[in-house]
Amino acid sequence: MRALKKEVLMGIPESIKTRMKFYAVVAARRQMESLEAKADPEAILGLGYPREGTNSILGQLVKCGFIRNENRVFTLMLPASNSGIGELTLGSLKPEDPLELGSLVYLPILHITGEKVTWKVKMSAISVNGGGCSNIDGPVLLDSGSPSLAGPAHQVNELVRFIMTRARLSKGEQVIRRTTSGSYWLHCDDVKYIPSLEVSFDIDQSTWGSITISREFVVRELSDRRGMCSLVVRARNINYWRLGEPFFRNRTIRFDAQKGRLGMSLIHYKKP
Repeated sequence: MRALKKEVLMGIPESIKTRMKFYAVVAARRQMESLEAKADPEAILGLGYPREGTNSILGQLVKCGFIRNENRVFTLMLPASNSGIGELTLGSLKPEDPLELGSLVYLPILHITGEKVTWKVKMSAISVNGGGCSNIDGPVLLDSGSPSLAGPAHQVNELVRFIMTRARLSKGEQVIRRTTSGSYWLHCDDVKYIPSLEVSFDIDQSTWGSITISREFVVRELSDRRGMCSLVVRARNINYWRLGEPFFRNRTIRFDAQKGRLGMSLIHYKKP
């Protein structure tokens, strides 16, 4: 990763130039089983939660006068695929769109003792459509720069068992297989047997809401193995969940650092 200080052009129709500092990945390696291969670097725009003493993107935009101090917010919409067009709106929270499923809810950012503030909220559960629910009741980090859905090993292993069981019941035979390194693969033609995932959040004492991750985002095609796909659900040595790119696909998420909250459209349910 290399620090870059470049001129940035912003504004339509009248453009303003300013110099900003970014970090770019200039070389990358991919580890698959016991093999290591060169991978294409990916551009990453750091929009982590702004903190004192850090040179965050939002902080630089405020300093340059592009956005007001009270507008340390942004809205991110990722398309369903890399061939689609996404949208990043800096300094503004997009209003609720009638095409979004459910209704817009803002969840409070967690402030955990001894930890830096990040884009973490509280997640109550993650489940498999058609059966199988992992109760989480803990923090989840929303990170569009991460390629996977990652969490503590014991919770991930339980969720993967639910996914494998549901897929096997749908096809009538085993669909997903485990590699020696602990990842899971399947034939891409069998993605239709993979269940979608439902992520749940507590809205208030009487209501909870959910958001669905469609089955096509639960897997990723392997570029070096034609016709093969892998599950993007990964066990990590962490005590929280990290929902990456698959969670963001085909939806709009609002990041509000000014009021310390995250906004997303959830389908509402009454608690029993």
